[in-house]
Amino acid sequence: MTANASSAFSDRLVSENQTVWDAMQTHRFVEELASGTMPERAFHRYLVYEGAFVATAVRIFSLALAKAPTIEDQRWLHGVVGALLTEQLDYFDRAYRDLGVDPAAFDRTAPGFTAFDRGMLTIAETGGFSDIVTAMFCAEWMYLNWCRAALARMEGQGFPREWVALHVAPGFEAQAVWLKSRIDALAGEMDQSERQRLTALFGEVVELEIAFHTAAFG
Repeated sequence: MTANASSAFSDRLVSENQTVWDAMQTHRFVEELASGTMPERAFHRYLVYEGAFVATAVRIFSLALAKAPTIEDQRWLHGVVGALLTEQLDYFDRAYRDLGVDPAAFDRTAPGFTAFDRGMLTIAETGGFSDIVTAMFCAEWMYLNWCRAALARMEGQGFPREWVALHVAPGFEAQAVWLKSRIDALAGEMDQSERQRLTALFGEVVELEIAFHTAAFG
């Protein structure tokens, strides 16, 4: 895909990082989850890593709320934090219990996991509102896209399918679309150097996502 100067900034973030974006969309993790061939141990390890990151995401979106420029942003982000603390964390509580997963049995010092978890939190702690929106738009738009494709291929039920379905549900889609529209609005107030900086940041987040999902395989 070639970036079009008239296209939305959010679309250019993807198109200008197309190679790594496509690498994540076709990652081994995505392919094996969609086809039902992922080893059980890898999925359990992923659940532990992802559950830990959701707790970090609560902090990230809380920082976004604190740095948000408008009351409307703060209201929306308040809802996001609430959903993370209930809907998503509830999923992990059930999954760990029903699948017999003991999070303490998995090493959470794997470089792919720690780089992503610490890297995303550092962006939120040291960056501004636009940095957080760019990073989380990357993460959530990426999930929305691969989960849509994966769900169409998945058979049966169970926690893998439920996890994928959660990321195409109306609430998650609305969140991803909100981040997309918000970064587009913010970009209208940026100069070219700031847009280039955020484009590079977007690519760095995709690279972190690739390492994170690779870490599920040990």
